Amino acid sequence: MTHKIGVSGSTILSNPDKFEDLFLEKTDHIEIGEFPDEIAVNHFLDLCKEKKHSFGIHYIVMKVNMICLKKYNMNLNMHGSS
Repeated sequence: MTHKIGVSGSTILSNPDKFEDLFLEKTDHIEIGEFPDEIAVNHFLDLCKEKKHSFGIHYIVMKVNMICLKKYNMNLNMHGSS
């Protein structure tokens, strides 16, 4: 597993209107845990793809996997915590 330093979506309180603020020049990874709706998830994923940033999700979100990640032909690799 690769370790990265990234920006937390908590810094913008996961506000979709501020997603752009998460994409800093000195980092290429974002950790986020909340999305208010499907539109916000799709917007975030589009930005990650456009800006070539990786992302992590704080908790298992099966709904996100089913709704949105298929759009990018991606798989969620879940690592359970003990």
